[in-house]
Amino acid sequence: MDNWSCFVYFQMTQTQKTQVHLNDASAAGRIIIISVLQVIPQTSNLSGTPFELLSLIVILLLTTIIEYHDDFKRKNSDRRENKREVQVYDAKKEIFVKTQWQHLKVGQVVLMEQNDLVPADMILIKSSCPSGLCYLESQNLQGENDLLKKVCDRLLYQIINPEDPKTVKNLKGSIISDSTNASQYNFTANMYLHQSSNRQNVIKRVQIDEKQLILRGCKVKNTKWVMGLIIAAGHDTNLMRNTIKLINKKSFINRDLNLQVIIILLFSIILSVSSAIYYVTTNIRDDCDDDSQDDQEDVNCEGWTKLFFMEFLIWFIQYKQDIFKFYLYSNLIPISLLFTLEFVRIAQTYFIQHDCLMFDNDQMLFPSVQSSQLLEELGQVQVIFSDKTGTMTANIMRFRKIACGQKQYAPIFGNNRKFIIIEYRSIQRFYCIT
Repeated sequence: MDNWSCFVYFQMTQTQKTQVHLNDASAAGRIIIISVLQVIPQTSNLSGTPFELLSLIVILLLTTIIEYHDDFKRKNSDRRENKREVQVYDAKKEIFVKTQWQHLKVGQVVLMEQNDLVPADMILIKSSCPSGLCYLESQNLQGENDLLKKVCDRLLYQIINPEDPKTVKNLKGSIISDSTNASQYNFTANMYLHQSSNRQNVIKRVQIDEKQLILRGCKVKNTKWVMGLIIAAGHDTNLMRNTIKLINKKSFINRDLNLQVIIILLFSIILSVSSAIYYVTTNIRDDCDDDSQDDQEDVNCEGWTKLFFMEFLIWFIQYKQDIFKFYLYSNLIPISLLFTLEFVRIAQTYFIQHDCLMFDNDQMLFPSVQSSQLLEELGQVQVIFSDKTGTMTANIMRFRKIACGQKQYAPIFGNNRKFIIIEYRSIQRFYCIT
């Protein structure tokens, strides 16, 4: 509403920490080093063409496409959340109109019905209950199935007439409130209402606490309708402030693969050094003539250090046809393994999302893969810490039996669902009508 202004004082400042995660850094670094060496004519067997760089580009392109697909699904989920609609009071039209969540602003009055999600942090000002009570389900915030009870202030409750939306205009004033911090149980605010009495403007102070605070993510339950005044919307809400930022996680296969690549890389360096030392000690010439054209073009006539360095690079990136025949040290690390991992993850994502055995009959939904890079972590959980029942289990109440007078009724589960009657006195069992 235009007549409202909200002042929010932030008591604490938060510092953002950025974590950098490198995925397959060892394999990528090794490919880059090989590509650089392949550009040098003296150490290249491909006329200076960085052929290894092509494989790195393909791997990065494939990985980028997969990660973009995962981000695109998250973006669609955020778009659906932002395009939800709720009834907001329009001061010009003096009626409640449907507005998308992404267009909500501080100071607007929102009308929500039963089973509606709360779109923003707001103060309860009216409810369908005569006593001003409101019941909320906070499963999205706390994981609890118990309903929270909220109650609006009596003065605010008397200002608005639910049968006449025009009375919402009588709600004029300002709010000074704390920021909706991480705590869901501590909140204080002061509301200053501007009312006219005997042609004079009277300011009445209303103290607000957590009993009137409704947080985003809750669901209205056992209440026909409620009205709330928005004090925080968007990323300023309690839910968004407590949301953990997306972390670039790596599966155990990626971690083990990086370690193994480093070990193989060190092993290939040791082999290259050993091969270069053997070649230098057996082929270096001491009787080279500086005036001879053939000796000047002979690599074996170079100095010991230069010859060792060149032979090391040659053994490291290409084969050397000599005593060791066709040893290809650069292929000790299989580049195709990186391709195979990405294609396997794509196939696993498809099979999981179309697995009939994992279909949820209650919600009529197939499983959804949020991150294809963590599929290997499924089934690897060894320890679960849970503070209560219902977190990892389902609390389902099923009818077992009922006693009416001297008879006890119990269902028989089978093809024909019937009730059996047990006589307490005669202990006589017989079937009754279904």
